[in-house]
Amino acid sequence: MPDFTHDSTLQACMHIISSLSIVACLAVFVTLFRDIKLQTTVNLIICMSVFCDLFLSVAFAFGTTPLTGYDINVPESIIPCYVQGVTIHFMFMASTAWNALIPLHCFLLLRNDGTADPNKNLAYYHIYAWGMGTLCTVMLFIVQKAKGGYIIGNAVLECWIASEFAEYRIYLFYMFLWIQLVAMIVLYGLVFYTVKSTSEVSANLANSDAISRGMKRMLYKAVMITIGFAVTWAPASVCRILGALGRPVPYWLYLLQALTMPAHGLVDSLIFLVFAHTRQKPTYKQTSSGNSEREAYGGQLSLSEQSKMAQQIEMNRLSGGGHNHN
Repeated sequence: MPDFTHDSTLQACMHIISSLSIVACLAVFVTLFRDIKLQTTVNLIICMSVFCDLFLSVAFAFGTTPLTGYDINVPESIIPCYVQGVTIHFMFMASTAWNALIPLHCFLLLRNDGTADPNKNLAYYHIYAWGMGTLCTVMLFIVQKAKGGYIIGNAVLECWIASEFAEYRIYLFYMFLWIQLVAMIVLYGLVFYTVKSTSEVSANLANSDAISRGMKRMLYKAVMITIGFAVTWAPASVCRILGALGRPVPYWLYLLQALTMPAHGLVDSLIFLVFAHTRQKPTYKQTSSGNSEREAYGGQLSLSEQSKMAQQIEMNRLSGGGHNHN
């Protein structure tokens, strides 16, 4: 089987796409920092995914450079490869988890008719995403201890799980990736079933039309990000399946992987930036009580506005709907 480890074309693709991803990821952070109105819960989840992608892009940008001088008989020589490989594995897991949380969050918003505080689950999201990354990274070293040798090494395009432990690429990552993808499809099925069976997202809000537009826009963005996630991981998944079946992986498939695997951060970031810069400006409308209320900014509310609105709805319910004020 030919060795494509130091192929110049593959490495050039990794370097170029990774560099573009780094720039795009940084643009997302700058955009969120400068515009507080964009700091909605779903955007913060996307931001966490982009944060993982930034680290992955930096690691991918080095390609197989850390393999230079790699010698298992010289412990110091394997440190750069281990830094890259462990970073990649941890961020693989965390990024996949954050992407799976996007449709979950959309479903929870719809299930609660948009009236629950959307920020209340953020702590659980963090525990899940970073916890999965930590757990599966620790498992790398457990396997290494049990099997002996060095589990991080040459993975053709970068330092990751070495070819001698190739089956653990599936056990410790790809199985999780594929399960998450199935879960995303199921969640989106529930989301669109809920949308179809509900005439409007929140009938209790005075500006329900604006929230409905915002929810639809949020769903479009979430679906596009998930599609991008699936597409960017497709070539790598096919490579792993062929490897598991003992079949040679053709060069053109490695080339596709080199073009798509580091592009996930680029795709996520571009989708986010397009939606961020094409959102509607805030408008005002007269409510039934005679008060002028601002419609959702671009169809979305910031975290503080979401929390205040949820609290107001709960107060209205407890007081029997409240009273009109002149």
